[in-house]
Amino acid sequence: MNLKQLFIKLCNIGVSSDKSDDENRKVFIVNLFCMVGLATTAIMGGTALVNGNLPLGLSLMVSSLVFLFGFVFQYRSGNTLISSVIIVYALMILLVYLVAAGGVNNTGPLWIFMFAPVTLYIHGLKRGSRDIILFLVLISLIMFIPGNPLLVAEYSQEFKLRLVYSFLTITFLSAIYEYSRAKAYSNLVEVSERYEELSKIDPLTQLSNRRDALNVLSYEVDRSEREGDIVSVAFLDLDYFKQINDNFGHDAGDQVLIKVSELLLDSVRKQDTVARWGGEEFFLIFPRTSLSDAYIIAEKLREIIAEFPFSYKEHAFTITTSVGISEINPGNDVEAQIDLADQSLYQAKALGRNRVEPSLRKSVAS
Repeated sequence: MNLKQLFIKLCNIGVSSDKSDDENRKVFIVNLFCMVGLATTAIMGGTALVNGNLPLGLSLMVSSLVFLFGFVFQYRSGNTLISSVIIVYALMILLVYLVAAGGVNNTGPLWIFMFAPVTLYIHGLKRGSRDIILFLVLISLIMFIPGNPLLVAEYSQEFKLRLVYSFLTITFLSAIYEYSRAKAYSNLVEVSERYEELSKIDPLTQLSNRRDALNVLSYEVDRSEREGDIVSVAFLDLDYFKQINDNFGHDAGDQVLIKVSELLLDSVRKQDTVARWGGEEFFLIFPRTSLSDAYIIAEKLREIIAEFPFSYKEHAFTITTSVGISEINPGNDVEAQIDLADQSLYQAKALGRNRVEPSLRKSVAS
């Protein structure tokens, strides 16, 4: 492993798939600044000690140890927030000292320009701005209070004013960048969540689609395995739906599907799931529900749809449904039980339609 690979590995310590992209970014950035701060202050501190500048050398070496502590603390605890506070305030104290002491040949104040971008990038716009204001107040008190004993170095009034003006300019530009970055990330997350939501929804009926229904069923089956519960499922199919499309057009068929979806959603319990499986077929999930109770619910749904007066333009008609249901017990093969519900649906159609058929076959173990 070369130095580049080692550095990247160290910066990625604490990054995991369990965290959001923004959380992982913060972990990476904190590690990055810990490593960079540790290396920079250690090298500069060692150089100052070699050159006989004991106060500057010691302050830089202490700062390097603080950056190392921040890295180790995040590695051990996983607490990025506290580690980021350690970094920002250690950097603030070091820079205030460099302004007061002057550093090498009074060049210490030049390092303050790094504070705004680092702080805004680590803490974000709101908290970072508060840290910057505190830092600006501290260095202003040190530089502009006449006869301040804390100010060891000597700077001209013009230098101090231009230093503050330049710092404010860099801060303003850094704030604009951080605002733009945060806004872009927020928009990206919003779009991503919207696409994720759309990937689970049937565009016509706004019900869950097959993919989302299977995810919900997987969750409910896992829960039932833990709690020893039962989950029942049902396939509901509209009888002679093709005749509606043939007689009144596909727009009429779409309106029927939308209305049936609304009737189903209004009639099931809150814990139940209604999904469009495909075409005129719907899939229903009944958590904590036995086959006999699912039969009662399905029969109620069948009656509600059969009694509803459908209409399209000037045409009035009724719709009937055929329903097949099955029960999933802990240890059952889920796909086999779904298949049993599908077979029960075809049995209902074979027996004349407009009826509910429970699965009478024994549940299949996985």
